[in-house]
Amino acid sequence: MALDDLLDKAKESASNLADKAKESAGSISNKFVELKDNFLGDEEKEIEDEFKDNSASKMQNIIQNITDSIALINKSGYEFKGIGANLGLALSFSLAFHFKKDISDEDKSALLEEAKEKKLVKLILKMLFKADEFYKAFKLGAYELDTVNITLGLSPGMNLGFKKGD
Repeated sequence: MALDDLLDKAKESASNLADKAKESAGSISNKFVELKDNFLGDEEKEIEDEFKDNSASKMQNIIQNITDSIALINKSGYEFKGIGANLGLALSFSLAFHFKKDISDEDKSALLEEAKEKKLVKLILKMLFKADEFYKAFKLGAYELDTVNITLGLSPGMNLGFKKGD
């Protein structure tokens, strides 16, 4: 009889553990969907509008605007690593950043205010800050945010890279 009781308790514990795992997975999944839905939001429309004009002078202006603002972008806690261009039917740029350090909400607000006249730079900063939000929401165990690659064009996006922490 004691063995039957022990087996029943083990089955109940396993069932409870499975329920908790499903609940946690659901919670993480819901948070991911929420972040994904809010990921670009208004910024996506602004980026698309910025890239509707594929003229060479417009693209040169965009590149110049970004390169002129590297010092400002580097204050965001990210180091600018490089720029790439996709010369397909719809022109796009990819920007590579390395995460260096977290900055305060006050510093983030100050940077956005400093970039208020530079629409595209302000969008880049907002995307970098959203990458940080995403990372903080999903704490990936021993992995830390390492790289952020932003794609600017008619189909904007962001790719996050993680590395194993020390």
